[in-house]
Amino acid sequence: MLTNNNWSKPQFDFFRVGVLAFAIFLVWVIIIGTPWGLGLSPDALVYAGGARAVAETGDFMQLPTKFPPLYPMLLAFAQLLANDFYLGARLLQAMFMGVNIILIAMLLKKTERPLVIIAALLILIALQPSFINVHLMLQSEPAFLSFALLDLLIVENLCRRGASLGLLLLLGLTAGAAIMVRYAGMFLLAVNIIALLFLVRSKRSVAISNAVWVSVVAFIPISVWALFNIARSGNPTSRVLQWHPLDKQHFEQAVITIGEWFHLSATPGLAVILISAIAV
Repeated sequence: MLTNNNWSKPQFDFFRVGVLAFAIFLVWVIIIGTPWGLGLSPDALVYAGGARAVAETGDFMQLPTKFPPLYPMLLAFAQLLANDFYLGARLLQAMFMGVNIILIAMLLKKTERPLVIIAALLILIALQPSFINVHLMLQSEPAFLSFALLDLLIVENLCRRGASLGLLLLLGLTAGAAIMVRYAGMFLLAVNIIALLFLVRSKRSVAISNAVWVSVVAFIPISVWALFNIARSGNPTSRVLQWHPLDKQHFEQAVITIGEWFHLSATPGLAVILISAIAV
């Protein structure tokens, strides 16, 4: 006689449901918080101009040289789907809000404490309202945050499972996408190289080969973009690479910024930095 003793009853996953509900709530917040469109800045106007030119006339020559092209191209794609630029932009930023919440939760899940994770997400929003504010603006930061978080999640999987061709390719593509959203994404190359050389279990020769492979994949999109810009304007990025060493002003700004995270003045901000350093 067949019995179902070996079948386990499906259990209600409070973690997934809680995170998904929280992500959907914040997606709704972004949508209802922008009834007249997203907030604008000088950079936003440049993004919008390039995106609308691509969506309405297919003119890729209007993409701004100063910024990488992926974000305005995503805006253009959202406009085509929504048949309206402003609605498409709102939905795009709302989508990135939901994605970012889920990615943050997946990274925090390594603690194996669901209630702590949900509490951490709530505290993040309560203490750092700029996290929501940046999604209410027509800015590339939400998209960049999504790719950066995904990059870290892939690195964590590589450290835990070991290197595989699929994960390495995905890591390179994700880092490349982050760079194509913001040039600042170059820092992920250093993060990935250090992780592959010192954190992922593999022979040194294999680790070096993996680091080179991931870096090459990540550099391909931005290299194509640079060649395109040279062909049309003679300059790969319309930017100048400069070295900005840390000084007293940077440290003072860091203290003020961290203090603002916890709604404190600059003086307690220094204490927060010291306590955090000791805790780590």
